[in-house]
Amino acid sequence: MPQIRYSFVDSLTGRRELVVYPSDGSWRSKVNGVDGARTHEFMVRDRMMPISRDMWARILQPWRMRFVAEWNGLPKYAGWVLGHDWDAKTGRLLLAHADFRSVAARRALFGVGPLDLPDIVIEGRSLRGLMGEYAWRALVDGGYRWALRLVVDPADRFEPGAENVSIRRSRLDTLESLMRDLHSREGGPEAHFFPRWSPVDGGLEDVLRIGTPKLQGDTITVHASAEHSPVTGFGYKLVGENQLTGVWGTAQGRGQDTKVGLALNTAGSDIPFLDKPFSIKATQEQSVADSQAGEHLRLFREPVKQYRLQIADAELNARTEIGTNIAAYYMGDELEPPGWINGRVIALSHAVRDQSLTLEVQ
Repeated sequence: MPQIRYSFVDSLTGRRELVVYPSDGSWRSKVNGVDGARTHEFMVRDRMMPISRDMWARILQPWRMRFVAEWNGLPKYAGWVLGHDWDAKTGRLLLAHADFRSVAARRALFGVGPLDLPDIVIEGRSLRGLMGEYAWRALVDGGYRWALRLVVDPADRFEPGAENVSIRRSRLDTLESLMRDLHSREGGPEAHFFPRWSPVDGGLEDVLRIGTPKLQGDTITVHASAEHSPVTGFGYKLVGENQLTGVWGTAQGRGQDTKVGLALNTAGSDIPFLDKPFSIKATQEQSVADSQAGEHLRLFREPVKQYRLQIADAELNARTEIGTNIAAYYMGDELEPPGWINGRVIALSHAVRDQSLTLEVQ
């Protein structure tokens, strides 16, 4: 049985402030984005948590505190505290929190200040290099309260390539918008912020890992239908809502200068035509516009099938993270035929009352 522990950690120092015992709630972490707020419930008058009013005030500070879920000492999730809802009659406190990447929508590549400064110029980088540089400038390059406890590998940040960008400060691009722009490019890298206890000072920190272009990890093989299988739950979700047969990608520019990237499913399709425009904010180059349109169509040309596996094995769960390769044999059921399911973990989640970790595999 895994040892699951929850705690509040100071985001600026990385120091664990308090171990706590939520009565209910769940967290979820996914590649290339964030879900939004998740919640955990605390019964404040429970005798297991004799916490003073002053301590509650300290650990519930939005953005100053992180809410951390560990499995056998390894952080699997470290969300920003966003706020809480208190009910004095029942003694119930509902904590709202969100994964690390939620801060990316609240950071530009520079702090609030004059906008009439020179453009930010980055030259001779790969797409991975741009991802690392953007994250470093927005989350690390600064003083107290700007520089977060984030590790960006210099080899990623300075990876050479053919990309040259000039970013006008007046555009006020957020890190999130810049990262999503890179994700949408043909061959654009995946990225995820992995929490860990620092090998230097023992405090909580995050490590940015950038895919090439996909994030890859160890391979775990399981038999989902065996008598003593660690797989305690199986399912899948098929999503065709975003399926497309053609794409227009509209880039920056006005009038005759407007660049429109075009992509069409030339292989044919047995569904009605489904076309959609989407905006490209980071380029005025036709080749880049076409590349982004093609990548967008590639992502949504077919319905997306995501498998859901619940794993109740402490050793396997300790090894599993975003990017882990999964090979699972399933005997089949009313909808899923028997055979091997091969994919990568694109999201992890857990609910307080479960002893299993839920893997979303695609």
